[in-house]
Parts: sequence; structure tokens; C-alpha cells
Amino acid sequence: MNKKKVLIAAFVLALVLSIGGVLAYFSDSDTKTNTFTVGQVRISLNETAWDTTGQTAAGSVLPNQMIDKDPTISNTGNNAAYVFIKVSIPKTTVIVEADNGTGSTSSSQELFTLINSSDQPGVNSGWQLVSSDTTGANTNEYIYSYSTGGTMTSLAKNASTNPLFNKIQFANAQEGWGIEGQHYDVVVTGYAIQTENLTTGNVTGNTAVWNVLNANAIHKQ
Repeated sequence: MNKKKVLIAAFVLALVLSIGGVLAYFSDSDTKTNTFTVGQVRISLNETAWDTTGQTAAGSVLPNQMIDKDPTISNTGNNAAYVFIKVSIPKTTVIVEADNGTGSTSSSQELFTLINSSDQPGVNSGWQLVSSDTTGANTNEYIYSYSTGGTMTSLAKNASTNPLFNKIQFANAQEGWGIEGQHYDVVVTGYAIQTENLTTGNVTGNTAVWNVLNANAIHKQ
């Protein structure tokens, strides 16, 4: 190889080495930002028949009278929920006449009975009694779950329950016991709790779910 060819080869090698020194590496990176919106459990308690006719009729109640009152719960939140209704029924010392006209012994007795869609005492299907407290001085309290066979029914977003009951009936109370002209309140309260991730085992039994809700301070708000 002559001197000229050697110089050219050296120059080409130097150029290749120079280019190799400044080559960029292909690389990549990616970032994902996950946004979480906290869910919401919200309900509304509705009494359409009470608002329409029952409230007016309740202004002057007669013994044995049935009054329209139909509490339902609607899920107005973003998450499915298990729901309950508590009914507080006033009681006082009075004699309640039986159907045959005979009177009972005077005692502390409930002034109202829940009447279902068949005009019979009791609540409608799809609702079950979870617990009761009859030790109060002036009221008895009953907790009903939206459930079947002891298993809670999930109430989906924008869904509503059927009425817990359709009417209440005033007792066939004997006059002269100081109830005339008195005001008595039947208080209905709705409760709800999320269905998903309720506990480690995702309990669905109505008593167990109520116990979880009862232990949670939110139901007392």
C-alpha cells in the first residue's frame, strides 16, 4: 500500500470513530397518572301517598282509621347500597277494643299498626324484620332490611325499593284515656351502606350488615 492510500484509510477510520462517539441511544419512558373519584352512598326516603293524602287525613284520626303512608328508599348516590328502614311507633297507656267489642286491660300499647298492600297487618314482601326494641317509655322501634330469606338485596344506583308498608292504622282505642287532641309521631328513618368491600368477607346477611352499619357512626348523622 502506498503512502497516499494509507493516509486515506487512516482518515476514514478516524471519521468512523468520530461518528461512533457521538451516536445517541434510542430510549423511552412513560408515566401514567391514575385519577380516582371517591364513591358516594346517598339515599332519599319518599312517601308519595303520605304527601298526597295521608298527611291531611292524619290531622284528625279516628279509632281503626287507615291512613296512607308508603315509605320507599331511592338510591341517589353513585354506588350500590344495602338499605334499612327504622320505624318508631308511639305507645301509651290505653284500652284497645277488640273486634267483638270487648276491651283489653289498660296497659302501654302501640297506637298504630303497619298495614301492607293487601290491607293486612305487616310489611310488604322484600322487607324483613331485623331487630326490635320495645323497652322505650313512649315508643317501640323496629328495624327492617331490604332483603329476602335473610340475604340483603343490593339497591342499584337510581333504583328504588317497593314500599315497606302502604298504610298505618290507628288503634281502636277507647276514649277517656287522655289521647284525644294529642299529637303522636310515627317516625320513619332510612339508612344505607355500601355493598362492595363491606367487610373482609363481604357479608350479605341482613343482621350482620345491620351490625356493621350500627357500629358505623355515619348512620347516626
